[in-house]
Amino acid sequence: MGIIYLISVILLILSFMLIKKTEKVLDVLSFLGITFVLFFSYNVFLCYILTFIKIPNNLVVFSIINIIIAVILSVIILKKREIQKYKLDKINILCVAIILVV
Repeated sequence: MGIIYLISVILLILSFMLIKKTEKVLDVLSFLGITFVLFFSYNVFLCYILTFIKIPNNLVVFSIINIIIAVILSVIILKKREIQKYKLDKINILCVAIILVV
């Protein structure tokens, strides 16, 4: 079940990263950090809502909700036919490589 949750998280983060937020070209490394903070905040909020309405908090429920939200964001992307543009410098590639190695 963990692999399905991981796939749903990847789909959710990708769809959030691709949705058009501004006309400017954004820095991928800084926005990736913002995306992870947003994802963790989203998980805490989702746990609170599910506990409040007495639905058990498990990976199956989280996977289903993540996939539903990723599909909604993907439909918005397809309707607008625009994706966010990012820039990736050599310094950013080096930072990501160091983070992945550590």
